[in-house]
Amino acid sequence: MKRKFLLSAVLFQFLLAAGPAVPVIRMELREERPQVAETGKLTEFSPAAAAVSAPEGTAAARLASGKDHQWQPSQLAGRATGGADLADIVLSPDESLLVMAERVGGENKPNSTRFILVGLRDRKIIRAVTLKERRISHIAFIPGTDRLIASEDAQSGFDRKNGLAVIDLKEGRLLASSRPEESPVTSLCTDGKKVWYTVEKSGLVRELALDRLGEGPEKIRTQVPEARVILSSDGGMLISFGREKCERFKINAEGPATLHQSCDTERDFSPVQAVSLNGDGSNVLLLEPAGRAILSLNGSSRILTEKSGAVAAFFKKENILLLGLLKNDGIVKIPLPAAEPEGKPVTPGKLKPASRNGNLKLLALSGSPVRAVLVDTRANVMMLEITRRRWKKIPILTVDKTGFR
Repeated sequence: MKRKFLLSAVLFQFLLAAGPAVPVIRMELREERPQVAETGKLTEFSPAAAAVSAPEGTAAARLASGKDHQWQPSQLAGRATGGADLADIVLSPDESLLVMAERVGGENKPNSTRFILVGLRDRKIIRAVTLKERRISHIAFIPGTDRLIASEDAQSGFDRKNGLAVIDLKEGRLLASSRPEESPVTSLCTDGKKVWYTVEKSGLVRELALDRLGEGPEKIRTQVPEARVILSSDGGMLISFGREKCERFKINAEGPATLHQSCDTERDFSPVQAVSLNGDGSNVLLLEPAGRAILSLNGSSRILTEKSGAVAAFFKKENILLLGLLKNDGIVKIPLPAAEPEGKPVTPGKLKPASRNGNLKLLALSGSPVRAVLVDTRANVMMLEITRRRWKKIPILTVDKTGFR
């Protein structure tokens, strides 16, 4: 049986060699363009049932689309408690508008980004903008405009690179892009003329003029490992912060920022968020995710808590800090410069209407009494009104009642 098999194989090879040449057919395999999954849901109704009541000339009035909206946010599977897949949240400089950047498509998958614009006075979504096949990670308002400066993460399937982009919220499109970066952008800030940003695994802070975004950036050497940047509250200083160190740079109209001061913080301390507590940036709150919150005051450090909730807001006029705590998702009121908590921590979820949702973003509002915008982990938006006697929670936008009771 074995001999017959070998003989057949030899005969087949002989006949194949003796026969006419068989043409080779080349098949080109074309890579299909990735598809972004439709996560979340946005429905628009036109015209709106009522016109917006935001004062004329405010960002909310200018950007109102004349439509009503229903929104179900994309869900974040990576968080143990679930919640909305929000990349970043910012407040317009005139405090009339909240912008939430929602990642569409899921984690570690092809993504688009949807911007949800919420009018704080009207307590509703006034516009939604979708940038298809673009994964936006950080956003900041460009002062005096209806535009955002944003960081975009690379997506090879769409030939997208890491870098910066200017987004017009009125026109709903990307206006300009920077030169590509090899690694993702980790932070950015702008004064309306320039933008400063950091990228992964780099000992440099990059500086670009907004009107020359496509040019190569100035590169400023920093001694801060894993650096990220914010601006001081008066916009005159650039603060670089990261593992065990903090630096202040003086911003120059002509030429790159120059080093003004350098200080150490705490050993094995790696903050990823910071809040400027005074005009020149000499007082800064530094936050680790679910770790320490440290007050850096003129180069000296003070630990406020070992387990922060990674949310905070500062009220300049009152010189009051609101600091989120990991325990019970509480928020504590801390008058400065004493830096001693005033009263017991308050859990926003226990204020009516009660919920079990965590705190995602806290943004200070000006004026009196002390008020802050709070976004919870499921993208519900509320206002906290804080007086010496009580805390009050006022719903602004409720999109997911999971966890309410």
